[in-house]
Amino acid sequence: MQQNPEIINYQGYLNYQITGELIEKLEANSHKLNLKKSTYRKIVTLMVEIIENNYKYVNELADHMLESSSQKPYFIVKKEDSCFRLESGNPILKKDAAQLKEKIDFVNQLPQEDLQDLYKSTMANGIYENNKGAGLGIMKMAKISKRKIHYSIQDITEHLAYYTIKIYIPLNL
Repeated sequence: MQQNPEIINYQGYLNYQITGELIEKLEANSHKLNLKKSTYRKIVTLMVEIIENNYKYVNELADHMLESSSQKPYFIVKKEDSCFRLESGNPILKKDAAQLKEKIDFVNQLPQEDLQDLYKSTMANGIYENNKGAGLGIMKMAKISKRKIHYSIQDITEHLAYYTIKIYIPLNL
């Protein structure tokens, strides 16, 4: 058996239909991996959050920008030694990069209890309703994984950057 199997490896643009197909693939593999229901639910929730995040930023790009990007979107779920790694990458507008970085850095520095309080407050106050969001998805990812979000943002053209996010879920969750 492969040491660190890739459970899902999707290369290309993501949409809701593909998200459903990826969830079905995870479900089919979950029995082979002996996933606890709680771990499976966390992976699915994080998958949806990561793919929605990916889709939101890619959807804002004009077709000519997408065509000019040498780097295309992808999504991976991989079992590693003591955790599952969910990873995604996609082009984003450079003008969105600073705000995205700021949201992730802010969430990453919060203690878990403060993150829980901020998430509840944001949900209760409806701050998340604007189209750019208040980082609710980012908060949810950090809250569920109980770990820092790993990310990078690299310039690829005058107007585009490439955003990569990695979320780790311990095997025993």
